[in-house]
Amino acid sequence: ARLRIGGQARRRARLIERRLPYTLDLVSLSMGAGATFVEAVDTITRDDPNDPFNEELRAMMAEIELGKPRREAMLNLAGRVPLETLRSIVTAIVQAEALGTPLAEVLRIQANLLRLQRTHRAEKLAGEAAVKLLIPSVLIFVAVVITVFSPYIVRFVRGELY
Repeated sequence: ARLRIGGQARRRARLIERRLPYTLDLVSLSMGAGATFVEAVDTITRDDPNDPFNEELRAMMAEIELGKPRREAMLNLAGRVPLETLRSIVTAIVQAEALGTPLAEVLRIQANLLRLQRTHRAEKLAGEAAVKLLIPSVLIFVAVVITVFSPYIVRFVRGELY
């Protein structure tokens, strides 16, 4: 049961991590169109209520509606979801609010950074895959060469080639 729950938790975290840049983009676009942060998050969570990240955002919104400061609710969100990327985004948002930086711009920058990290990780995995495929490819090539040239090798060893 523990392994199954751990697997489900990892799967949920992967889904949240995959959804994160797109959600940040939608929130920043909504805020750029004039919505507040709370309105933007509320709009996004209504579109797909079964998405794991939207569930976490709704929990954060419930905390805000019950009177918790947005900073504390966001830090609780970062504590509930075991993703370093989400923690860094929450930290950036909290700092932006403290310094008075436009939140929509911070969210847009964070979404771009997440996409760059994902692209870098995909390129790294593609490079590793090429190296991992090299050894089986060489073995198959050697097997094909031996198969094609084995009759000539047998004739040469017997002295029947000339």
